[in-house]
Amino acid sequence: MEVLEIVSVLGIHTISTGLPILIDELRKSGRGGEVTEGPLTAEQERLKQDFIANRGYWNPVWEQLLQHSPEFFDAYSRLSSVPWRHGTLAPKIRELIYVAIDAAATHLDLPGLRTHIRNALAHGATVAEIREVLQLTSVLGTHTITEGVPALLGEARKVGVA
Repeated sequence: MEVLEIVSVLGIHTISTGLPILIDELRKSGRGGEVTEGPLTAEQERLKQDFIANRGYWNPVWEQLLQHSPEFFDAYSRLSSVPWRHGTLAPKIRELIYVAIDAAATHLDLPGLRTHIRNALAHGATVAEIREVLQLTSVLGTHTITEGVPALLGEARKVGVA
């Protein structure tokens, strides 16, 4: 269950990747006034400190999310912190799962991958452990053959080509 809880936050990268691009494009198009920036409010600072206490790190991209949508950040923070508050896996193992998520070719979140490799190392992961996670994740492309070829052959048989 804890692994499923960890993986459930995968979609947050639509925000952590998309929001900085949106902000950049607003500025480039002369709509910088729509960008919320400046020091965090007391409530936003509390949410930031709660995240750090629960997750053990901070990513500066969260500052923008806190400023633009503190309610969304709070909901994400509470969801993503469940395994850290109630789980039984070691922090190193959790971070290795995040490495696998962020390294997957279907996802490939480079800033997140760097963050979680750094966190895994800080929690005692070895180079060999991280390398093994990357190797295990690298086989995702194999499914194009294991799933695609039978589908292709099935369709080819239907039209009499195979």
